[in-house]
Order: sequence, then structure tokens, then C-alpha cells
Amino acid sequence: MSRASRRAEREAAVSDRIRGLEARVEDAVQRLRLYQMVEGGYIDMDDSPEDRIESLKAEHDSAAAALMRRETSNSAMRGWVGGRQPASKNGAHEK
Repeated sequence: MSRASRRAEREAAVSDRIRGLEARVEDAVQRLRLYQMVEGGYIDMDDSPEDRIESLKAEHDSAAAALMRRETSNSAMRGWVGGRQPASKNGAHEK
């Protein structure tokens, strides 16, 4: 398997992971909106949604943090050229 094909597979896996994280964030946001409507009295529900809201907030925060870490990691990886780290301050490449 060539380097280019391995890199393409890694990039595809990263893209899939990012799409999954974005979907988790959006799902949590939509459910939070629903529970906020219930809590605000716009929609009636038999059980108190407070526990569910806290759980969804935690899920949202976790997915958003993972997405941010992934985006930061991807930005750092774009700086690598030819398998080497970007030049250091003195102009030499580090390995």
C-alpha cells in the first residue's frame, strides 16, 4: 500500500470521526432544546427532565470538546511537510 493511499485512508477516517462528532453535537443540541421547552412549560411531560438535561449537557460538552481536540490536531498535522515537523525557530528541521 502506498503512502498516498495510507494517507487518504487516514484522512477519510478522520473525516468520518469529525462528521460523527458533529452529528453528536447537533443531536445533543436538538434534544436540549426539546427538554428546555418541556422545562419551560411549553410541552407537558410526566417525569422531570432535569436529569436528562444534565446528561445531555454532559454529552454535548464531551462531543464538542472531542471535536475541538480533533480540529486542533488536524491543524497541527497540516503543518508537517514530507513527514517532518515544521522548521524550528533556528530554521533546522526536527525529527
